[in-house]
Amino acid sequence: MEHKTIQFQVVQATNPCCWKWIVFLDATRMRTGISLTRADAVLDAELAIEKALEQFRLRRGFADRARRRSTAQNYCLAFPVRNTS
Repeated sequence: MEHKTIQFQVVQATNPCCWKWIVFLDATRMRTGISLTRADAVLDAELAIEKALEQFRLRRGFADRARRRSTAQNYCLAFPVRNTS
């Protein structure tokens, strides 16, 4: 299955009352969990994907803000403001 271009699997566990979900975030990272019903497993996997994407957006946004801030500081150092009073 796929949600927002990220693949995940939902399989029935050896115990017939449980379903296991696996989210493949990238080549080395994955998230797993167990739910009571198949529908809950799908929802939990989609929630894990949403959470991972949100964390990625926050980290990327932090890097963008830091880059803009350092650029602005360099600009201010290159052109100092003179006091005219």
